[in-house]
Amino acid sequence: MKVARLVSVLLPVLILSGCGGGSPGDLGRFGVALLDGMQDSYGQQSQALETSDAAYDLGAIRASNDYYFLLSNVGMSAITEITIEPSNSAFNVTPETIDILDPQPGLGILPIIRVGVGHGTPSDGVGLAELLPVGTNEANVVFSGTSEGEGVSLNMHLTLDAKVMDIELMNGSVVVDLTGAYGGTSTNLGGLGFARLYFGVTDPKIKNIGNVDIDVTYYDDETPLGSTTLSPNATSDVTVAAGSSSIIIRLCSNTVTDMERLQLGNDGCAYLAVTDN
Repeated sequence: MKVARLVSVLLPVLILSGCGGGSPGDLGRFGVALLDGMQDSYGQQSQALETSDAAYDLGAIRASNDYYFLLSNVGMSAITEITIEPSNSAFNVTPETIDILDPQPGLGILPIIRVGVGHGTPSDGVGLAELLPVGTNEANVVFSGTSEGEGVSLNMHLTLDAKVMDIELMNGSVVVDLTGAYGGTSTNLGGLGFARLYFGVTDPKIKNIGNVDIDVTYYDDETPLGSTTLSPNATSDVTVAAGSSSIIIRLCSNTVTDMERLQLGNDGCAYLAVTDN
């Protein structure tokens, strides 16, 4: 079930000094720029103002995140009845409407647009959104309005790379269903109290089927037995201690995961246990 992460955001402003373009009689024209280093809704303009269709590569996303853009009117007439609409439902825009955006011939107050992208648990740990498809995700954010009775618009194309931590647990060459029947073994690792325990795994292996490196540590109870780093598509034998009834595996990547498949501890790492019984 998809749960939208709703955040009450007041329309923030940024004071910017600059010269507007165009000549008398021009219609209003949208301008947009990506902001970096947002703190308390203020930040630095990281790229030049785009006044025609814009495209931004937002890079990797490892959890739900917010991106901020400066919106301005670089024409000579006001733009009214402004709507801001994303084409992808995982991208949420605030505000969705603006009554009027005046031209900026000098010192002006400009709105900041927040684009929130849902991708699992956010970095602040509050809320939960459905995971994005692994890899490239795209959305068009369309700014539309009216100036001097004519429609004006700007399309902003956003691209990002969704990262997800995921593994296959195998018993020899047979894949174990991580969502199927499992028991539990007590542990203080990750603040869990217990870890999911998979029975009858006589030849345990794990394969990285996500798209991030995973730091793997094997434990006998809470005593480390060994560690490795698994790159995507790599497979590792699970280190087993002689005489041990079960082995606990910790998986860390600082990246969201499907919590129906992997159990997360308070440290953001996933934990599971295997036994040959």
